[in-house]
Amino acid sequence: MPKRIPTPPKPYPDFPLTPHPMGYWVKTIHCKHFRFGRWGHVKNKKWVRLPGDGWKEALALYQAQRDDLYLGREPVTSADKLSILDLCNEFMEKQEEKLKEKDLSTRTFRDYKLTCKKIIDALGKNTLVEDLGRREFRTLRAELAKGISLSTLHVDIVRTKVVFSFAAKAGLIDKKVRYFDAFDSPKQSNMLKERNDKGRMDFSREEIHKILAVVEDTPILKALVLLCSNSGMGPTDLGRIKLDDIDWKTGWLSRHRGKTGQPRKFHLWEETQEAIRAYLEVRPKPQKGNEERLFLSPKGLDLEHQTTQTVLAGQFKKKLVEAGIYKRQKGFYSFRRMFQTVGEEAGAVATMTIMGHRDPSMGGIYRQTVTDQRLKKVTDHVHDWLFGE
Repeated sequence: MPKRIPTPPKPYPDFPLTPHPMGYWVKTIHCKHFRFGRWGHVKNKKWVRLPGDGWKEALALYQAQRDDLYLGREPVTSADKLSILDLCNEFMEKQEEKLKEKDLSTRTFRDYKLTCKKIIDALGKNTLVEDLGRREFRTLRAELAKGISLSTLHVDIVRTKVVFSFAAKAGLIDKKVRYFDAFDSPKQSNMLKERNDKGRMDFSREEIHKILAVVEDTPILKALVLLCSNSGMGPTDLGRIKLDDIDWKTGWLSRHRGKTGQPRKFHLWEETQEAIRAYLEVRPKPQKGNEERLFLSPKGLDLEHQTTQTVLAGQFKKKLVEAGIYKRQKGFYSFRRMFQTVGEEAGAVATMTIMGHRDPSMGGIYRQTVTDQRLKKVTDHVHDWLFGE
């Protein structure tokens, strides 16, 4: 988001309008905010102020509309209406607050930012939200669907609806946005067929051994591959592991999953412990604020950092190509699919706990704990599947 600039002062003491940080001159009438033109806007990703701060034009508009507004009538104008750009800016400002409060992950923040860009590109930044109809949402859906799978389209549609739902919840518009029948998610049956057509998306035992062979000379990748195989952790969760999450005396790793908040605990294989120790010997010097993170980028940044994730994913892709097993959409999450598939043979509930999934059943409400014995049974089973004869 562009860095904000200070709001301008009122041109004279009893000026009836107030400068809003979003770049508008506003007035509260009957407990409702109304906009009367801009004092500034974003240009080339930078905030710029209008000549004279635009107060004369805003005052003229206010004087033309105030009688209707105070009498409760709707003036014929769009100056106080919400545009797509304004909605996205307001939405991302709220997400930025949640990110600072650690109520939102870096990954989710990045996804929302990309979603807003897609909405603006498809509908136009000056389009009014209240003018959106069946045609606009059909256009938006068609743009979102280009070059992606049905499952990804489903996620994009859900995320886009979060943005538009925010408009009503935040009081930016008077009523909820209607999507009509033009913005439905793909049918579950079609998504299932697409998934089946792709074939298996997990790593086989033989593939994991090929991966381990090619990452032998890269300590961080070897540690991550073994840790993924050992627990079904995803890339973001790996980046959040702290040094003191591991009890080296017992070999257990305990923490909660960032996405769901579910506590997760599992026993580390000897191979995993050795790989992590080998990585710690060459672990980069952490930058300020990253001292407690276990895994770091070569520059000492946490693995949640956007550039770090991209570089790490690129390195892993090269290793898959080197091993001769690269396939589109198969990456670190394929270990997660493997662990779920193999682990639940030894206990579905314990596997769910290790994976950090939330059990929505009544059993999940009544169950108070899952014993270490049950958790270790799952990780031992996966170990025997991977390393046994």
